[in-house]
Amino acid sequence: MIKISARRMYGFEKIKIKDTEVTVSDKERTLVDMLYFSGPVGGMKIAFDILKEQAKDRNIDVSKLIKYAVGFPNVSSRKRIGFALEQAGLSDKMLEPLLKSVEKTSLVTLYPSKSRKGKINRKWMVIENVA
Repeated sequence: MIKISARRMYGFEKIKIKDTEVTVSDKERTLVDMLYFSGPVGGMKIAFDILKEQAKDRNIDVSKLIKYAVGFPNVSSRKRIGFALEQAGLSDKMLEPLLKSVEKTSLVTLYPSKSRKGKINRKWMVIENVA
């Protein structure tokens, strides 16, 4: 039997499985982490596809996801999340807090460890290099 505790911190919650308390992340925090640690899901392209699908289908609380992304310490991940959410059709108004969190930062590649050649997206300050 799984019992969910009321204690939550930044997308994490403690649940009790049998007699052991474990910490798990909610869907929105898992998606933020997935864009930072994309290897286990098969790489950044697949991570982008999953994020866009979840946002388009409204399987997640997009406002919560944006709030978590704004607070995420890795600026490159925030840019990639914002870019992907815009591609999923989210409005500029919804993305405004995330966009403000990446203002006046340097360019990063959309796909890490790939070529720095590609279209420059000045809004999100990403180089749209190939996957």
